[in-house]
Amino acid sequence: AHAPAIAPRVRRRGLLSHGEGAVARVGIVTAALVVGVLGLSSWWTLRTYHAQEQASRERELLSVSGVLSSSIESLMNNGDITGVRRLVADAAVFQGLSGCRVVIDGVGILADAEPSRITVARLPEADNATATPAEVLATGTLERGEGGLLRVRTSLAVAGQNNVALEVTCAGSGSAMGPWEVQAGIAGIAALGMGGLLMAYRQMRM
Repeated sequence: AHAPAIAPRVRRRGLLSHGEGAVARVGIVTAALVVGVLGLSSWWTLRTYHAQEQASRERELLSVSGVLSSSIESLMNNGDITGVRRLVADAAVFQGLSGCRVVIDGVGILADAEPSRITVARLPEADNATATPAEVLATGTLERGEGGLLRVRTSLAVAGQNNVALEVTCAGSGSAMGPWEVQAGIAGIAALGMGGLLMAYRQMRM
């Protein structure tokens, strides 16, 4: 009797051909290094961009405070409190400030971008002291608060008043990681790069 015929085994071909495993591992490591370098480069670029944007915002706020303080001093020395309040409100809108006000230390708020916060109707009686000349006063003092909030306080040279100051605040430049669109773009480029490497490798092995 003849022995039953044994059907030959069909060898299934996997994702990688014989001998491709070692090459694939090298390719994966290379791709990971490329993606890692790209990620670090992108992180450093975003970090540098954030630092420059923050510094630019700080200089802008100091400049706005300097211009406002000069105008407010002139109005206050002429007794135009209504003009001061109008200027403060307009500056907050047109300069994108989150806060702008004129305060009298120990007395209250003389002008504010939010009129409901005003607590002082007029300047208190002038004392015998002479206002410190504007050129002697220090420039605005910059403070950095939580959440990137920036605040500049500038003393004002007002006749008979030595405790008047302008305070302006604004938001900083935001997260150091940059906008989500930038991060998504970096991830997409990395994914496309790895896909392109895989396709090129498979074409070469065909």
